[in-house]
Amino acid sequence: MTMSTISPDDVNIKKHFLDAFGHYETEMSAYWVVKLAQRKGGWNPFTQEEMDAIYGEAGFVNFNFNRLISNKLIIQSGDDENPTYHITGEFVLRLHPFVLSTDGAIPVYE
Repeated sequence: MTMSTISPDDVNIKKHFLDAFGHYETEMSAYWVVKLAQRKGGWNPFTQEEMDAIYGEAGFVNFNFNRLISNKLIIQSGDDENPTYHITGEFVLRLHPFVLSTDGAIPVYE
């Protein structure tokens, strides 16, 4: 399975993305990005409002990207008042260890 063939639905979000982003809070932020991408059906651009809405469904407020933007794993475009966010290939590549196989198991890569 290559990076280009990983869809959001292929990613197991039931486990923490341990060490995928090098920072616990950033890994938690990545979880929410993947959850939103799963809902949207692809690695599509999204807004802060969309992110805050899905984050708010769990009772949280003020979603924080942590290091996803500063590490260029999520790219911000547009103006600062109404930005759009784009998921990078590097972000998706880091999720590779969390991709489910067709039988629902997480594959082991050596």
